[in-house]
Amino acid sequence: MTELITIELRRDSVCAGDDVDGDHLTTLDISADETINSLTRKILDMKYLPTISGGKATWVVRMNDKKIAVLAEQWNEPKFIIDDTLRLADLVSVDKVSRIDLDYCQQADPAHTYNEMIRAL
Repeated sequence: MTELITIELRRDSVCAGDDVDGDHLTTLDISADETINSLTRKILDMKYLPTISGGKATWVVRMNDKKIAVLAEQWNEPKFIIDDTLRLADLVSVDKVSRIDLDYCQQADPAHTYNEMIRAL
C-alpha cells in the first residue's frame, strides 16, 4: 500500500472580505509517490486559490519554507524552480506533516517574480 503524506496548506488573504471564511488552512492526504507537479495541480484543481478582480494574481509556492514555484492567474502552467518530477517521498518525511504556503504577491509581474527566485538560487 502506498504511504500517504499529510500536507498542510495555508494561503495568504487577498482582501478583507476573503477573511470571512477563516484562516485559509486545509489539509490534504496525498500519496508519497506523487510528484511536486501533481501536488501543485491538485491544489489548482481544488480551487483553493481565489481569483481576484483583474485576473492577475501571482502566488509563490513554498514547501516547508523553501520556494518551489510561481503560480499566476494569467498562466496556464505553474513555473517551478525545482525539478517538478521529484516525488514527495524524496522531499519530505512520510511520518511528518509537511506544509505548503502560498504567498500572495498581489498583481506583481509573475515573470519578474520567477526570475528573481531563480537569481536567488
